[in-house]
Amino acid sequence: MSEDLSLLTILDNASWPVVAIILLLIGLSCISWSIVIRKYLFFINTKRNITEFEKIFWSGIDFIKINNDMHKKPKHKSGLEYIFSSGFNEFTRQNSLNVFDVDKLFPHIRQAIRMSVMNEQRKLEQTLPMLASIGSISPYIGLLGTVVGIISSFFSLAVIQQPTLKTIAPGIAEALITTALGLVVAIPAIFFYNKLTVYAEQLISRCDGFAEEFYAILSKKSYIVNNLKEKDNDNTR
Repeated sequence: MSEDLSLLTILDNASWPVVAIILLLIGLSCISWSIVIRKYLFFINTKRNITEFEKIFWSGIDFIKINNDMHKKPKHKSGLEYIFSSGFNEFTRQNSLNVFDVDKLFPHIRQAIRMSVMNEQRKLEQTLPMLASIGSISPYIGLLGTVVGIISSFFSLAVIQQPTLKTIAPGIAEALITTALGLVVAIPAIFFYNKLTVYAEQLISRCDGFAEEFYAILSKKSYIVNNLKEKDNDNTR
């Protein structure tokens, strides 16, 4: 091997298993940063949509108008808009039926709202487990590269009659590079996984809070509507 211990020279002279592991770690790093950037942008957009919809919802606008305005938008519903649409559509459907037992109507409305919350939770948490996996396995992949590199170095030393520090150092250096690279990949992945998980939990908590309040309002409306239906039904008899 060359006596030059520059990083590029060490990588250029590295054995193919070590090079393969380095490329794998670089690929995992690219995936990790891609997840981080996309999730941050998604969370920022979701938070903005939640804040905007909360202002509209609590402004006193009629639910029918809110629902009609949402259907006019070309974009896909997400966040509180999706929860509202699911709950209100089920509320409308149930109250269009000739059923007056509110105990049978309420569970359908709650189920529709809870399912929409679960779908939003799934979207918020999507790809985060992959980020955690990358953070967990990267150090071990780097350690594997170190072990493979050291083994390769010892095989190379077997053909050298008088090994010196200059002949041993490049092989050891290439082996240790993979450990360092594994940590470089793992540390940001674990850090941002924790940050994004907290961010996701905050957004999920806001969705849960809205879902409970929305269900309470729909339950009250449903009770009032069905009482009016019962009175009308009694008057027609």
